[in-house]
Amino acid sequence: MRQSELEPYEEARRARNRGDHARTFEIYERLAEDGDAYALVMLGSLYARGIGTPVDLAKAEELLERAARLGEPEARFQMANVWHDRGDMQRYFLVIEEAARDDLLVARFYLGCCYAYGRGVAKDPVKALEIMRDAAERGHIRAKMYLARQLLLRPWNPLGFAYGLVKLLLASIEGLTISLIDPYDDRVR
Repeated sequence: MRQSELEPYEEARRARNRGDHARTFEIYERLAEDGDAYALVMLGSLYARGIGTPVDLAKAEELLERAARLGEPEARFQMANVWHDRGDMQRYFLVIEEAARDDLLVARFYLGCCYAYGRGVAKDPVKALEIMRDAAERGHIRAKMYLARQLLLRPWNPLGFAYGLVKLLLASIEGLTISLIDPYDDRVR
């Protein structure tokens, strides 16, 4: 995006951070009326989370489906959250899997979680580790922390345990640094 296209998003982010939800909605609604797919995602997310409005999963779903039809990959990830909130874990898994195939880094991490914890799919620790390694190699902080914790679960291996502690500490510092700069960065979501 060009700087001029980013300005309304930055203004909406500042409004949201200061709790001015009316202004946040106004900005996103104006952008959405102009056909901006990402603004539809942001509106859908606000409705799904009940930020500045009562939770309305049907409205969130409608907005996110429109954004997905416009080709916005983030729409699928946000739609997965709607299915999760509705308790439909099979659909949650399918949509997370689809978003991960679209190469959305945060979706790769959550796909790994699906396999690790059996969310909408049978638990498969081997598949979970494979996906988490991929997400960690691509820079996802929580995936790095997951892998480090796996090493910590094996205290009978002192070298691996120490390595896990170091990796966990480094990932925590990296995550904090990224979060301070941009809490919406895909590497920390």
